[in-house]
Amino acid sequence: FTIFGKTYESFPIFNVADSAVTIGVAILLIFHKSFEKKEDTQIDKDLINTDKMEAQLEYGNSNREDNKLSNN
Repeated sequence: FTIFGKTYESFPIFNVADSAVTIGVAILLIFHKSFEKKEDTQIDKDLINTDKMEAQLEYGNSNREDNKLSNN
């Protein structure tokens, strides 16, 4: 078997497709961690916003000039 001017006794097992799969898996593993961190941050922000909205609904709107809570 001859390829690129060299003669091999058997066909190379690790070919271009295998290289692409290996590189793809490595990239997925690297970027999975960064996406996971971004999602956790977004979930935390959503929980904080939800807590604020629930507090406003439960205790009323605090957007008055005298900063006192009112139940509307």
